[in-house]
Amino acid sequence: MSHRSASRRGFTLIELLVVIAIIGVLIALLLPAVQSAREAARRAQCTNHLKQMGLALHNYESSIGSFPTGLMYRTQNNPVNNPCAGGIYTPGGQWGHSMFHYMLPQLEQAVLANAYNYSVLSADIRNATAQAAVVDTYICPSEERLPAPRGIDWEARVYYYPYNQRSYAGVAGDVELLRYINAAGPPWDGYCNRIKPTGMFGLNYQFKIADVRDGLSNTMFIGEYSRFPNEPGSSIFNFWTINGWFGDDLGGSRPPIFAYTVPKINAPSYDTGGTYAYVDNRGPEDWKYDSIAQNYGQFGFRSLHPGGALFLLGDGSVRFIKQTIALQTLWALGTRAGGEVISSDQY
Repeated sequence: MSHRSASRRGFTLIELLVVIAIIGVLIALLLPAVQSAREAARRAQCTNHLKQMGLALHNYESSIGSFPTGLMYRTQNNPVNNPCAGGIYTPGGQWGHSMFHYMLPQLEQAVLANAYNYSVLSADIRNATAQAAVVDTYICPSEERLPAPRGIDWEARVYYYPYNQRSYAGVAGDVELLRYINAAGPPWDGYCNRIKPTGMFGLNYQFKIADVRDGLSNTMFIGEYSRFPNEPGSSIFNFWTINGWFGDDLGGSRPPIFAYTVPKINAPSYDTGGTYAYVDNRGPEDWKYDSIAQNYGQFGFRSLHPGGALFLLGDGSVRFIKQTIALQTLWALGTRAGGEVISSDQY
């Protein structure tokens, strides 16, 4: 009886290395595609958030008669060194509340809106519970979620003002609104909260559709205002209610609810030495012509989507504006009544 010897065949070392190399190449080719697909999904969701806010703003305008105030703000009351003492105050002391508060009912957040006490400061302890609520529509999915904001530690009897997360800001235009309203001495005397924004949202001003003389399709309403990449979570700035401006960990301060179209999109943060958007020998109307101001990244719009940022236009459409856009075109899109002529091929 003959026995056939069974031959055993296995992988040689070279064959195994070739297989591993092929798998590695396939993974290297597949991973960017997966990441790109995920980013496309996040960008689509971010676009949807802006569209929801666009509908909310127009429903607000239809019911109230104007778009919401960007930020209700009152000047400090210091008769010694503040030329704005006794200046314009918001009715009933309602200040610190923003456009992101006022359009909550139109975003199906009426319960949260009713939880706010608009007759006291937004930072008042009576608003702590409502302020700790998270509104998903206000957070871009490409931005890392921060820990839940802290409110009241009843056991320790300590109150933490809960700054809430926000990835979007109203478009204020190209006139600086905050630095000069409390600046003493000529030529700044008399501003006192009276600086009118060239964009849709600023301090204590409300605008109607009729005020958008440049056309709704040529005027940006809201843009992305995400955290800087790799920014520590302790650097709190992208909340959706606060009075005035707020210092940060990047060597300067940032506007709270709105942002300007003066800086380039996605410009990095610029160390201003602790001051807010101040350029020597320039006023609020012409600060945009200073090359330094054009790189004040913390005062402009930015996103975590590569190459640009998403913006809501007044007609409800959402456009991805490239960061390489000409500054003059960006300035024009940021104003509501500048009279600029903009063609669709410019952005």
